[in-house]
Amino acid sequence: MKTRLGIIGLALAALGLAVSATVIAQEGGVGAPGKPPGAAPAPMGEGKALVYKTRVFRLQHCDPGEVRHILEQLLPIDDGQFVAPGGGGPFPPGIGPMPPGLPLGAGAFGPGAPSGGFPPGVGIGGALGFAGGGAPPMAEWRVTIDMRSHAVIVRATEKDLQVAADLVTVLDTAPGKPLPKVKTLRAIELKHADATHVDQILMDLNMPVRLVPLPEAKIIICAGSENALNEVGDLVKELDVPERKVDPEKLKKLGGGQAN
Repeated sequence: MKTRLGIIGLALAALGLAVSATVIAQEGGVGAPGKPPGAAPAPMGEGKALVYKTRVFRLQHCDPGEVRHILEQLLPIDDGQFVAPGGGGPFPPGIGPMPPGLPLGAGAFGPGAPSGGFPPGVGIGGALGFAGGGAPPMAEWRVTIDMRSHAVIVRATEKDLQVAADLVTVLDTAPGKPLPKVKTLRAIELKHADATHVDQILMDLNMPVRLVPLPEAKIIICAGSENALNEVGDLVKELDVPERKVDPEKLKKLGGGQAN
């Protein structure tokens, strides 16, 4: 009997060692095939080889500071993952959607900026709480200016540099000249509507685009997919009409609450 129990005990002990060795191998410890003991885990983001370049854009007709702030509001954060407030995300880690109706850059160059959008000189970085405005820490681009040479300097990926180049092409157009068509964004000129008001409507509708209204120039700058840009363009055409004068006293009462 004792001999038989001893054999059973040895068998169980051997089975336990085999199970332990298998678990260690699966967890990447001692004896793990193809991985030396104590090997460090693969770094996060491995395989994402972004190439950065720097370009200098010398301006003729625009202020470099204004162009910088518009570009900071237009460029995406985290390789295009940022969507304008109301756009429904995705958002960078730790940043959730902003309250509906908060425009991304409304009123940046017009009067009453705090009520209509970001104050002058504050891009998306400042609005999200990053000290000094400018590019937020998770952004994959950087923008600065050189007033001596009247230039905007951008360091970014080729994709974001193309956005910067297209924006400069549009904004630095000589006064009185038609705005050129570019690849990555669309500049919509307004005849009747206020750019800040139209921007607010687009934000309320959660349009999946990045918007920068320029009230003084009567232009809305949009960046996004081709389908989204076409949708925004069609809607703006419907909104850019002369104001309709309606006497509120002649409107019939419906009792459904006060209209905004």
